Amino acid sequence: MNFVELSLEVEVSISGWQVIKPSVCQGASGVHHKFSLLAFDGERRRAFDIYPEVGEIEVLRTFVKSTDTGISACIVCSRGRPTERGLKLASEYGMKTLSPREIGPFFEEEVMKVRASSRTMLQRHS
Repeated sequence: MNFVELSLEVEVSISGWQVIKPSVCQGASGVHHKFSLLAFDGERRRAFDIYPEVGEIEVLRTFVKSTDTGISACIVCSRGRPTERGLKLASEYGMKTLSPREIGPFFEEEVMKVRASSRTMLQRHS
């Protein structure tokens, strides 16, 4: 396990999500897809793929897996910056691209979304 994977796993755990191991999920096609990390927050799953560099090919790889499995996916670029075309394609496909230093803030934002959603649901039922 490399530093970025370890950092991602720690942030998942700190945020109250569960790490799903092995990080393999069967898609609607019957194909078993491997992600770098799968996480579960009690309601939904989130997949992460870590690549040293992110261009169009890496985005397409993750997009195919995400589409086939129905799991929302993020791409983590462990070195440097994603290419401009890679970023554009990820954006068009509705996928987030993160650098290692953006992992913590990403999960903080996800936790805040879940809390806000929970408050809204409680208010509706009151």
